Amino acid sequence: MRINPCGIVSMIKKGTLLLVCLLIYSATQAQDNLWASKILGYSSEYRPGPYGKEFRAIQILGRPNKLPDIGKSPCAWSPALANSVNEEWIKVGFDKTIPLRQVAIAENFNAGAIVRVYAYNDNGDETLLIENSITPTKEIGKMTYIFPADSTIRANAIKVVLQPSRVIGYNQIDAIGISSSTAPIKAEILVSKEAPKDLQKENLGKTVNSKGQEVAPVISPDGRMLFFTRSKFPGNMGSPNRQDVWVSSLDNGNNWTEAVNMRAPINNEGDNAITGISPDGKTVYLINVYNKDGSMSNGLSKSVRTREGWSFPSECRIKNHYNDHDKNFTEFAISSKGKVLILSVQRRDTEGNKDLYVSFLQPDDVWSEPKHMGTVINTPDYEGSPFIASDDKTLYFTSAGFSGYGNGDIFVSRRLDDTWTNWSVPENLGPNINTPQWDGYFNIPASAD
Repeated sequence: MRINPCGIVSMIKKGTLLLVCLLIYSATQAQDNLWASKILGYSSEYRPGPYGKEFRAIQILGRPNKLPDIGKSPCAWSPALANSVNEEWIKVGFDKTIPLRQVAIAENFNAGAIVRVYAYNDNGDETLLIENSITPTKEIGKMTYIFPADSTIRANAIKVVLQPSRVIGYNQIDAIGISSSTAPIKAEILVSKEAPKDLQKENLGKTVNSKGQEVAPVISPDGRMLFFTRSKFPGNMGSPNRQDVWVSSLDNGNNWTEAVNMRAPINNEGDNAITGISPDGKTVYLINVYNKDGSMSNGLSKSVRTREGWSFPSECRIKNHYNDHDKNFTEFAISSKGKVLILSVQRRDTEGNKDLYVSFLQPDDVWSEPKHMGTVINTPDYEGSPFIASDDKTLYFTSAGFSGYGNGDIFVSRRLDDTWTNWSVPENLGPNINTPQWDGYFNIPASAD
């Protein structure tokens, strides 16, 4: 039998009665869903290399980074050894104490190794919630729920104990949540409210697309020219497997014309790709450094359009761009004013895979040493293919370290101050743009239409 909460105020006049009923109903429906916010202890953590924070205990904090997708992720906690006969454990804390009606454990990889779960209150009192009641599963990953039978338990900490030998391979836990409600906590993709819901993708047709591979489009500020990189194509300079820059333009009927190879000096026998363009459309930025002998080295170059055509690309010098932990390939994005450079690269202070860094143009025309852009947008997994919108505040990039639809999704984040290291929480551009595959190299004209 359910007691009507309005019964206690039945003599109050109608207008006040309605308000009180609503307030009481809202209070009874309120619930707390909390994700772990601090590490209180752990048995071990997997550390595959000297740099980065892949698989460490801190990866269990916050909302899930992998689920609702499942599988191995460097953004989840993993004990140091696979198939160990010794128990492993991790204890996490939460921002406040709540009535414990639910524990949600995001087992993103090799689920089924949990043998015990404990809860702790403000006094540190320990309560055993389950013991050997979760049977091993053939599922790769899942959200495991525990609903305590004792409704008087209050908790601000949870300890999960694993028996790794129950499941073959490394065990991983993406996140731990608690709730004052029995409504199952869901792992959800954080989709931008501005993500288009009725977007129709249109193939650009045979004038742009070929039997080769077309990637990394760059649209001129006026939206009339489309530069892109083409590979696996016999029309390229040098080997067909090398990359060349091609360009197509809109005709008077708003149709893309037959793409043409930009030829020398933009293209040579090496790998060529445009990574940005100036607001006036007269300067293009290119990956790699063009050496006079025709060879190429890692870095960034720029070419200026003159009456005689495009100039020989000159190096954009970046202070201490490479160190002994940098990978060979760097991705770049240039701000609309040409004063800020975003790089996707792996360095000593990386979170893991390639991260996003920022560099500023100095008075001597040399770019400052790349600075890490922070852990709000960078994860232990891949961050790359950056693009800065014309407002110089909106950043689009690809990440595999946040919950998404595929192997790498396109996200949007907004700059919160002038340091270029303080960003809003990245939001997914949604399933109309992102796919189950790898999606990247987002690009829009200055008009943003």
